Amino acid sequence: MASTSPAEDDDGDAAMWRAIREASATKRAANRQDSAQILANQGIPYSSHNGGVHLVVCGLWNFWPGTGKYMEIRGSRQGRGVFNLIALIDRGATLKGRN
Repeated sequence: MASTSPAEDDDGDAAMWRAIREASATKRAANRQDSAQILANQGIPYSSHNGGVHLVVCGLWNFWPGTGKYMEIRGSRQGRGVFNLIALIDRGATLKGRN
């Protein structure tokens, strides 16, 4: 049975974690694009900040599309997922001026 040295194992672990970080960064970037497009397609107003990393939705929700986290600006409600945020808006929780 072939064995590897601890240094070789560390190199393999480092490469694995580097690949995981890169995949995660790619996924967050795709989430940023996709979530903004979903909001736009639904006619939900938002303003983009910090290169799309942070969105203010309807002037009442902070939303980070890379991770999917949202938080009410003046309240305690929070959650994850663009579709969950849209469901809150559709239930009339926050939206002004949406038909």
